Amino acid sequence: MRARGCVRSAVALAVALHGRFAPSAEIPCGALALARREAVRKATENLEIFFEREENRKALGTDAVSIFLELGETAVDSELARVAMEEARRLAAPLARTYAGTGGLDARDNLVGALSLLPDSRPLHLSRNSSLRLLSSVLSRLENREPDEAYYGARFDAARLGALDADTLFNLLVDSYTVERARVVFPGLPAPGVGLGDVLRFALARPLAGLSSGDDGADDFYLATHVAYVLSDYSRLRLRADDLGPVLAYLRAQVPRALASRDTEASAEIADVLRQTGADDSDPDVCRLTRLLLLTQRTDGSWPRTDPEDAYDVVHPTWVAVHGLRERFFLPGGAWALRVRALLGAAASAPGR
Repeated sequence: MRARGCVRSAVALAVALHGRFAPSAEIPCGALALARREAVRKATENLEIFFEREENRKALGTDAVSIFLELGETAVDSELARVAMEEARRLAAPLARTYAGTGGLDARDNLVGALSLLPDSRPLHLSRNSSLRLLSSVLSRLENREPDEAYYGARFDAARLGALDADTLFNLLVDSYTVERARVVFPGLPAPGVGLGDVLRFALARPLAGLSSGDDGADDFYLATHVAYVLSDYSRLRLRADDLGPVLAYLRAQVPRALASRDTEASAEIADVLRQTGADDSDPDVCRLTRLLLLTQRTDGSWPRTDPEDAYDVVHPTWVAVHGLRERFFLPGGAWALRVRALLGAAASAPGR
């Protein structure tokens, strides 16, 4: 039996004590920590069960690894961190074997997946031989190919990124982060023509539509939250408020809409970003968003999504709620922190900023 039983025991105790809690809408902001811890443990168990199904593991790929790795590396709850890291390693090992196998990187998404695993070989306990095979497969796949075509599936003009729609810019942001992060650890990887710094320059300066603006607003919103995610290395690093420029004020301005519409995904991502800047439950926005998440969690530990189209849609509300609620610590600044400082400096000094 895997270590999930330890989490189940802790969750059972928390559930038994649940009747002693006030309804979450009534809990004072300064007393939300215990309810958050219970909610995160229940949700993490739900995520483990979700990924027991092979079709869900295949659908999420390395995203499944990232959900647990982020918890494993920075969760304050030590038992939760231990179980999450074990799950991340369990999910990563077969993916690394698949990517390193014959034809494993024929699909561009698999190449990006391999690039996301490589920098985390050590915490994921990928063996030296496994990591070397994976790196060799990546280099072989990139040989004699135009880097942007290989990494992004298309070529982009760095001077015209502002003309891209938010959804395309979002995908380019996430992919360029994956490439940049891999190249920090493996600088011999080919450099793309359009890098993360180019994308950040336009993403940070882009006028953003609010959540009330339909699909365009939703696309802009998720672009904004993911600017914070890539800069913080998905919550490994603490951000300064001014790192996000106008993005932070934009996200705070979306709080009333997210609460009024009971949009748990938007609420969770805003709470997560605010916590990345050091805000806690005493922050009025964080407190209100946290209360909504606690009120809307289902008894099985998950959060619902209306009319999900695929496995990603099913799991995404629970995934982001876990990270919006969890207590975290931040890792010491390393190579990525230095790279972020350089990228932000370049973006701030670029013409037009």
